[in-house]
Amino acid sequence: MTSAESKRRLVDVDETAVVADYEAYVTTGTICPTHQIPLTRLYRILDAHQVPRRRPNAPKLPKKLRERILSDYTRGDDVAAIARRRGVAASTVSQVAQRHGVSRIPKYTREQLVDLVVRHLAGDDVDHEQRAAIARVGCRTSLP
Repeated sequence: MTSAESKRRLVDVDETAVVADYEAYVTTGTICPTHQIPLTRLYRILDAHQVPRRRPNAPKLPKKLRERILSDYTRGDDVAAIARRRGVAASTVSQVAQRHGVSRIPKYTREQLVDLVVRHLAGDDVDHEQRAAIARVGCRTSLP
C-alpha cells in the first residue's frame, strides 16, 4: 500500500443540507449515515457554520410556549421579564429567538463596521449600540 492509498479522502458534502437537517432536529445518528460523514466531521461542519449544539438531555419546550416567547421577544419585551413571565431561563428566551432567526442586535456589513470605527476614531459621536458592535468584533472603543 502506497502512501497515497493510505491517505483518507474526504467526501464532498453539501454542508448546508447537513446544517438544515441538524436545525430541523434530525438526530445525529440519522444525519451521519445519510450524508456519509463521521460524527466528528458533522461537529466540525456545525462549528464552521456557527450552529449551536443542542443538548441531548435538554427538555423540549412545548410549541405554544416557544410561540409565546417569540411573540414577546419580537414585541420588544425585556428578556428577563419574558423569562420570569414564562417560567424559563433568560438564556432559553435568547435561544428560542436565535433558532427562529430573530435578533435585536443590528447586523452590520464589514464596510459599515469599518466606517463606524473610522468615525469613532475621528472623534465623531457613535451611539451605545454602535460602540457595542465595534467591541463585538474586537476593537477597543475607548480612545487613549
